[in-house]
Amino acid sequence: DRVTLGADYRVVGYGWSSGSYLSAGGRRSGSVQVTRQTPTPLFASGTGTGTCYGDSGGPLFEEGTTRLAGVVLG
Repeated sequence: DRVTLGADYRVVGYGWSSGSYLSAGGRRSGSVQVTRQTPTPLFASGTGTGTCYGDSGGPLFEEGTTRLAGVVLG
């Protein structure tokens, strides 16, 4: 299945949250929207949320579901 441009998705990870190594360590999640899709990869961003160091390998879920839509790289 393909993702839907502009639809809401949720990223989950253990990465940095404010530019500091000390802010890493706890699981966090954020809502993002898919902004562009190529055969691989797809691109998503959110207002004040996103992914950072340590989030790679984490899931990208369709918002409000447990359907895995992708894997975080970055």
